[in-house]
This record gives sequence, structure tokens and C-alpha cells, in this order.
Amino acid sequence: MKSDDFRKLKNRDLIERPEYVAMGFQSSAQIGYALDRQSSSDDLWIYTGNMSNGINLSPGDDLLLSTSISGTYSSHTGEKHLLNGAARYYMPQSEHTLLFVSIEGNAVTNPGVGEELMIGGDNGLRGYPLRYQSGDRSALLTVERRAYSDWYPFRLFRVGGAIFYDAGRAWGGGVNQNILNPGWLNDVGFGLRILSARSAFGNVMHADLAFPLNRDSNTRSYQFLLKTKTSF
Repeated sequence: MKSDDFRKLKNRDLIERPEYVAMGFQSSAQIGYALDRQSSSDDLWIYTGNMSNGINLSPGDDLLLSTSISGTYSSHTGEKHLLNGAARYYMPQSEHTLLFVSIEGNAVTNPGVGEELMIGGDNGLRGYPLRYQSGDRSALLTVERRAYSDWYPFRLFRVGGAIFYDAGRAWGGGVNQNILNPGWLNDVGFGLRILSARSAFGNVMHADLAFPLNRDSNTRSYQFLLKTKTSF
């Protein structure tokens, strides 16, 4: 089910590019069945569902909510579920600055090897090493003050930056847990954003320098991350 309520915005998840944001209620669900005699490893049910909604709290301030669930069921291996819930809040401060707040939670049941939830420098907690904590539950808070410049070098790149605060944790389960620093983690930092204006995908390069606020003795006092993402 969909509601055709889209808004054309700028300087949210991209830099000086039009963004079409779905503000109406949307939902979808799929279910399927895989047979082992047709090359599946097992007879199992597969399902996925999601819902999202956008709320305009005041002129320019937008709250985007989403939730999803996916999983499988088999009489041999049992049930596996992955549940996600997220809220993203955009509050423009001026034409070229914005306050962004994101809260996300995840839970997985019966994760197999390599299916546990990870948190660290590669998935949101930028002041810590990659895959620093793992478990069957995770939570992450991100607060960013974003800046979008109108500098357009060589008419190839759009440039922006951000200062940020992250807080999060992965816990539960019994596989590869970080027993040295298992609690809630926090970091602060700043970074540069460069959007490839001539790319069909509009990818954004992130260069972040982050500082952990409660590190263990084996963690460096800073982390430098360089990666390409689809958004700011």
C-alpha cells in the first residue's frame, strides 16, 4: 500500500542535488516457499515486510519513520527473524546547514555464523574499530550538524562536511562478543563529504576522523575512516 506524497527537497542526504522524499505511508509484504528438490538447501518459508511514513513536524522539519521484518522458517533449522526500526529527523538551520538525528534498533533471532549484528567503525560507531561489538541486538544513535557548501570545483564535485556524535551498542547472544568493552559506546568527530556530481549514482565519499570517548586499552585514541556511501 502506498500514498503518493513526495516532496522535492535539497541538502538532506545529498549536496546541492534534488531529492524526492516519500512523506506518505507506504507498506509492502512478500512471502515465498523454497523447495529443496528445486536446488534449495532446505524446504523453507521466506518472508519480508516493511512500513514507512514521513511526518512534517513544522515547515522544513521532517521525521521519517520505518520498520521492517524478514526471516525464514524451516522444520529442520527452525525460525530466523531480523527486525529493524529506525527514525530519522531533519531540521534545517539555514540554507546550507542542517541538524540530523537518527535512532536505529535491530534484533535477530537464531543467528548463524556470520549473521550476528555488528557495530563499529564500518556500521555507524565511527570512533571504534570495525566489527568492535557483536550480538543479537543492537542500537545506534547518530547526531550530526551538517554543512552543504556551494563550492563546485571543476564542476565535478560537491563539497560538504559534518561534526558528529555517535552512541551505540551490540549485545546478547554468545558469539564473538567483546568482553573487554561490552557496554554502551560513544564517540565524537568531524568529516568531509565529497559528492561525485557527474556520477549516475551520486555517490558520496566520506572521510571521517573520530575519537572514542570510552575506549579499552587496545583501542587507538582516534579512528580515520574513508568510505563511499550513497548518502551524506
